[in-house]
Amino acid sequence: LLHENSTLLTNTSPQPGLGISLTLVSHRGERHPVGARSAVLREDQTPLGPIQQLFAGHGYQSSAETTLIHGCGPRKTVPTLQITWPTGTSDAFYDVETDSHYILIEGHSTLWTLPK
Repeated sequence: LLHENSTLLTNTSPQPGLGISLTLVSHRGERHPVGARSAVLREDQTPLGPIQQLFAGHGYQSSAETTLIHGCGPRKTVPTLQITWPTGTSDAFYDVETDSHYILIEGHSTLWTLPK
């Protein structure tokens, strides 16, 4: 495999869509709230896509990405972003703009936006 040819894959989708990325921070336990779940909900409160969960790691000398990502298609906003923390509490945010990276701190009602 060392001297094999490489292949470069390119996404040629005509419209890649928008999304939301989240960095979750806990101050009531571990800094990275392993086990926290995030969900983007439609108007009828059903999930727009898969519910994401923050994991600690996946193998020897490796770690999982601590950013949770939700694809939102062409939507410029989503009705509800819900976070369920490992402590059992939850936070909900409404009319959240997509195409952004947010930092959320457990128990705070603010979405901090990271610059693009």
